[in-house]
Amino acid sequence: MNCKNCGNKIEDGKLYCDFCGMSVQVVPDYNAFDDDALASLLKEQPEEHPVAKETDAMHEKNKKPTTTKKHAKKKRSKKKIILITLLCILACVSLGAVIYFHSGNYYYSVGEAKDKSKDYETAILYYEQAEVTYPVKARVKIGADYLLLEEYEKAEEILLEAISLDSDNTEAYRTLLRLYDQTEDYEAMRDLKEDVTSERILKLFQNYVTDTVTYSEDGGSYKDDILLKLSAPSGYTIYYTLDGTAPTALSGHKYKNPIELTDGTTTVKSICVNTDGKESSVVSKTYKITYTSPDYPEVTPSSGTYHTQTYITMTANEGEHIYYTWDGTVPTSDSAEYVEPIAIPEGNQILSVIVVNEHGMSSNVLKMNYQYLP
Repeated sequence: MNCKNCGNKIEDGKLYCDFCGMSVQVVPDYNAFDDDALASLLKEQPEEHPVAKETDAMHEKNKKPTTTKKHAKKKRSKKKIILITLLCILACVSLGAVIYFHSGNYYYSVGEAKDKSKDYETAILYYEQAEVTYPVKARVKIGADYLLLEEYEKAEEILLEAISLDSDNTEAYRTLLRLYDQTEDYEAMRDLKEDVTSERILKLFQNYVTDTVTYSEDGGSYKDDILLKLSAPSGYTIYYTLDGTAPTALSGHKYKNPIELTDGTTTVKSICVNTDGKESSVVSKTYKITYTSPDYPEVTPSSGTYHTQTYITMTANEGEHIYYTWDGTVPTSDSAEYVEPIAIPEGNQILSVIVVNEHGMSSNVLKMNYQYLP
């Protein structure tokens, strides 16, 4: 072994150089990996000034062997601590990165980025991964993306799920109302409103027309005229049509008085418009009115023979008129009209009676035989 200070050969087993007195540093075995790792972490120090180097050599010469050995061990221990610390920091950073890239925050933020780039299908996939962390907020985002993709059934389903989890979530209601308005499903909008108690949520419905026109008579078949009344909540204006076309505030008749429906088939379509000019959905009802002939009147007493003066009374439905003859001819609206009980004439008589309704339709002729023999 040669002296590192003066180069003089040192015999084995000696701890000092016989020429310069420099102590011999004994380095124990070490792991090559630690040495390489430390070499890569520590930069090479700049060369010291010759005077400083010489001074250090003199100090080293005066140091005791035990002090030098302890200093070397301490230096190596410090390097190992630094290395272990750096490795721990690196491990923590790596673990944190792994945790983040598998977290709800990461999936949600990527979903928002995909939304900005209008890649809604991919955004949905990331929001689905974020549902565990954000069960309501992520579902609202998914519902909004399905709405943009015009997949209305999926959008409605996921938004209703969000509302069931948080019945006070404004964004969920706002998105669902936008869906119903876009699909013109005002009935679903009304059903949704019925379950709302929060004033804050109810205010959202003010931007939409959730009410429709109410009809006084349901559609169907009738035998007489109908006086149809339309109604809507206060502040709404009603417009209607009778020709089968869909009404608007421009093309429809403004409702003021009840609509009289007469013989035939009529389809009444109506809308109501709020103060903001928003129109409700169209309500359509069809009425088929077929006039029928009136029935026979009720006549008392019935046919027979009478020996005392007897009076005949006849009744019909309201609005109907009764006409009669005694000579056996068929009565018309020009014949005698029944207004009060009539006496049976003396002898054998034939009473002929008809009923005429308000539409001018006549019943069949009713004939009755009376004999008055005083």
